[in-house]
Parts: sequence; C-alpha cells; structure tokens
Amino acid sequence: MGKVLLSALGKSELQEYITNSLRPKLTSHTVVGAQELLEVLDKVREQGWAVNDEELEEGVRSVAVPVKDKDGKVIAAINVSAHASRVKVDALISEFLPQLQKTAFQIETDLAVYVPKV
Repeated sequence: MGKVLLSALGKSELQEYITNSLRPKLTSHTVVGAQELLEVLDKVREQGWAVNDEELEEGVRSVAVPVKDKDGKVIAAINVSAHASRVKVDALISEFLPQLQKTAFQIETDLAVYVPKV
C-alpha cells in the first residue's frame, strides 16, 4: 500500500519524502535506493497497482490498489496478502488483483454517493 500511496504524491512531496525518509533494508528484496524506488513508483503510477514480493517480510507477498475520491484523488489504498509458499506473484496479479480492483471501485462508488450529515 505504501508504494500506491507514494506514487500518488506530487513531485515535490515525493522528493521531500525521498530526501528525508529512512528506508531500512528489511529483507533482501527491500527497495532502499532513491533512484530504484523512484523507478518502482513510476511503474506503479503507470499500471495503477503495486506488488510487494517479500520486501517487508520474508514469506509475505501482496498486491495493492488505490482508492480514489470522486475527483480522482488517491485517498487510501487497499491490499491483499498471501504467504509466498502458497501464492505466486503471477497468481496475485491474475487472480487477486482483478477482485481487489473491483472492491476498490465499489468503495469509490460508495464514497461518491455518501453524503455526510452536517
């Protein structure tokens, strides 16, 4: 979810994050280099979703998508995780991602019609 949220930041906000954040290498797969992270975020921005393949914890994979408000601004992200020994990255993308995108769309639709009581 972090990649999805970071990819939605404006250029200056993202640069500030890259400059000021600590990015510890949590596993051998963790992306820590500034340029590499920017490249990953460009890809996430282009495709509209992100995969995490054992980057935060060994044995855990996940796929995440944004949740947008009625104006198209990313306001949140949702994800689904699975154990790496049970679910391959290809399955995350082909089987889990479409359902996750459908769920995000439903949340966005619900948000668009929700009118808070004042």
